[in-house]
Amino acid sequence: MAAQVKLFDTLSYVTELEKVGIPSLQAKTQVKLLSEMLENTVCTKQDLNFLESNVKQEISHLAQGILLIESHLKKDMTAMESGIRQDMASIESGIRQDMTSIETNLKEDISKLRQDMVEMGSSLRNEMANLREELAIFKYEIIKWFMGTFLVGTGTIVSLIKLLKLI
Repeated sequence: MAAQVKLFDTLSYVTELEKVGIPSLQAKTQVKLLSEMLENTVCTKQDLNFLESNVKQEISHLAQGILLIESHLKKDMTAMESGIRQDMASIESGIRQDMTSIETNLKEDISKLRQDMVEMGSSLRNEMANLREELAIFKYEIIKWFMGTFLVGTGTIVSLIKLLKLI
């Protein structure tokens, strides 16, 4: 059952004021001001019901908006999570490839180092063999020189002794 709205009857209020001795112009002015005040400042039960209905509708719209935003956020978060997982998988794959490449390069470098060390060892052995040969030749030359000098010295001494005997 709808409640009836009682309206402010300006004509009857003017009549009542005139009955108690208020001049007609003053009564009309007072009613006009009172009517404007009632229209602009007083809230009726019907106004409150209307506002309540509007607030409920706005709350319902806001709730729907929040649910929609929540749904979009969940989708965005799922998409972002998927993207992060893909990025992580890509980074992991790149790191694995880099590690494999580094490991391969390291193995190659170690192999080259071993080969260089073997070559250096072989080269050092050859150099040492050459030095031994040269040292043996040098020893022979020193012995030959010493012997020659010894023999020359001995010959000189013998000659000196012969000369001394002759004298």
